[in-house]
Amino acid sequence: MAYLKFIDGLPRVAKIILSIIPICHLLFVVYLIIKNVVDKVDVVVWVLDIIALVVDIIFYVGNIIWQILKGETFSLGRIVAGK
Repeated sequence: MAYLKFIDGLPRVAKIILSIIPICHLLFVVYLIIKNVVDKVDVVVWVLDIIALVVDIIFYVGNIIWQILKGETFSLGRIVAGK
C-alpha cells in the first residue's frame, strides 16, 4: 500500500520521466500488479495487463537488438509480413 501511495503521490512530470526510462517502466508494472490485488479486479484485467507487459518487453528488447543489427526501429509487423 505504501508503494501505491508513493507512485500516486509523484508529480505528473516525475511519472512522465519514469515512463520514458525503460527500466523504470517496471515500476509501473509492479504498481499495476499490486493495485490489481488491492482492488480485487477481474481476471480479465490481469490477463490484459500481462499481455501488455509481454508485448512491451518484446518490443523493448527487439528494438535494442534491431537497432544494433540493422540500425532501424523494430517492427514486429514487418517481420511477420516478411518486409
